[in-house]
Amino acid sequence: METNRRLRLMNLLKDFFLIKFHMIENYNKALHEGPWFIGQQFMAIRPWEPRFKASEVTFNSTTIWARFLELPPEFYDLEIVRKAGNILGTLLGIDICHFAASRGYYAQLYIQAHLNQPLITTLYFSSYAQPVIYEGVNHICFPSDRIGH
Repeated sequence: METNRRLRLMNLLKDFFLIKFHMIENYNKALHEGPWFIGQQFMAIRPWEPRFKASEVTFNSTTIWARFLELPPEFYDLEIVRKAGNILGTLLGIDICHFAASRGYYAQLYIQAHLNQPLITTLYFSSYAQPVIYEGVNHICFPSDRIGH
């Protein structure tokens, strides 16, 4: 098996590129482990679609990391954090490393956020107000449904 294959990249115009992966592990990592940036520029990743035309593409959602900094220990419950993630958008995953009681700095959730809805900046756990921090959100223009606009 050849392991030294080069990444194949095709420019589709309007800042869209098609990338061919030779290993499914790399494809899955690119698709599911973001968000990704090149410098300060946010990169949206999506699976290939037949008959794709860059001039007709619109975005109505994006994946993003949300953090609950200094989440009190009594709220470090997997079911509570799952419910909170689904309030923010569609919960795609929880970073278990940051969820462990031994780390405890923050809970980190991977969500699909809807671009046509404002981001929730505070969640309430009973009467406790928990601020929500989003990674890379300064690169997304939610009112125009455009990324990097």
